[in-house]
Amino acid sequence: MAAGAASALALACANSQAGCFADDLPDSNNQDSNCDGIDGNAGTAIFVASNGSDLAPGTMDQPLRTLTKALEMAKQSTIKTQILMGFGDYDEPGTITLVDGVGIFGGYDPADKWSRTTSQTTNIHGATLAMTARGLKLSTTLGRITVDADDGAQPGESSIALAVVDTTSLTVEDTCILQAGKGAAGAPGTDGTAGTQGGSGESGGNGNVDDQSSPGLGGQPGTNADCADANGGPGGVGGSDPNFAGGKGTDSPAGVTGGAGGSNPGCSGVSGTDGDTGLNPGADGTDGTGGAAMGTFDDQAMAYVAADGQAGEAGEDGPGGGGGGGSSGQTGTLCVDGAGNGGGGGGAGGCGGGSGALGHGGGASIALVAIRSPITVQHIQLITLGGGSGGSGGTGGDGGLPGTGGPKNSNGSSEIGTSGKGGDGRAGGRGGAGGGGGGGPSIGLFSNGATPTVTDVAYSVGPGGVGGGSSGATGAGQAGASKQTVP
Repeated sequence: MAAGAASALALACANSQAGCFADDLPDSNNQDSNCDGIDGNAGTAIFVASNGSDLAPGTMDQPLRTLTKALEMAKQSTIKTQILMGFGDYDEPGTITLVDGVGIFGGYDPADKWSRTTSQTTNIHGATLAMTARGLKLSTTLGRITVDADDGAQPGESSIALAVVDTTSLTVEDTCILQAGKGAAGAPGTDGTAGTQGGSGESGGNGNVDDQSSPGLGGQPGTNADCADANGGPGGVGGSDPNFAGGKGTDSPAGVTGGAGGSNPGCSGVSGTDGDTGLNPGADGTDGTGGAAMGTFDDQAMAYVAADGQAGEAGEDGPGGGGGGGSSGQTGTLCVDGAGNGGGGGGAGGCGGGSGALGHGGGASIALVAIRSPITVQHIQLITLGGGSGGSGGTGGDGGLPGTGGPKNSNGSSEIGTSGKGGDGRAGGRGGAGGGGGGGPSIGLFSNGATPTVTDVAYSVGPGGVGGGSSGATGAGQAGASKQTVP
């Protein structure tokens, strides 16, 4: 262009109230509405280029290298309202936090006087939570940039391109692309531990056919160190002077009845009765249910909360057996008085099997989250690559085996009778299986509390994650939702 023509154009701009004196917000037509040589406001802009340096001042001639540094600089400034980015790729390993009133615009060519084009893209490769905005009240715009969130890496980690909370004035427009990566698979639940086996009861002590003051002691019950409620009951002591009746076996902690002691002796002793065995083994634990197709969003932590399954319940402990009754002694004018035999101790029940732990839900893949934020999105793409699979629920542990009751004692049985056997313990119940985690959802736009204004948005939504399995009959997690918008 000739020097005279350039001067004439500058003069025309200077005399145009609709042009040169207007604040120039970068637009889809690449129009330089304030005639400062670029689409945008050079005086209030911070410049970023893929070959820049974060030690530079952020000018057109000396641009910064990262968006993170540009936002830090804008936050400290009172006049910077635009960040203009050259085309190319930018790695931003930390979550990018938008600054109120500071727009971000891509598609510029630093080598061509920062001209703007639609043929070159500005790609921001971000963290798993790539970009956030909270409480923005001033006009803030994202234009012609791609925000690409990293895949979830840790178990159950989500990938979210942009999360917006309590923001009233944000516009995402002009061929922006918000792309969420893949959600990570949820962690599986651990298997429940097997229940501890119950100990067996001991035989009661020997009575004495010729000594009414030395009865056999009741046998020690079987015990279970890991679940005392499954212990057996001690055996009853043998009968002795002065009434010579055998002692009743002690009921077990679970309430299983001890055997009766022998009574009303003569020269022939009366045997004790056996302790009872529990009617039923411990009940199996209830299986956990599977996780749902969709979790929730924690707006304080800016994080998706996965749909975990439910843990199973532990199996019930098996009841211990009651102690056997002691036999009576013998007494009468025609015989020598003697003391009875002790009853056998009840066997301990097995502990219930441990519960299967819950399977954790898969991570989500969400392009845009808007919580209580009536934002505007127009002429953009929302892309998700798919939710992570749910973790399987843990298997419930087997119930512990029971101990046997202490045996009868028939020492001198013709004279002092036979003691009762201790009741056997019963097995513990099997632990319930953990429910599988729900598959991670894959959602283009997740909103809650306010409805965004949506115009000309193209969705490409990947699949939801597979639900986690479970050995329980109804414990499988649901497949993750795959939807363009929620709700």
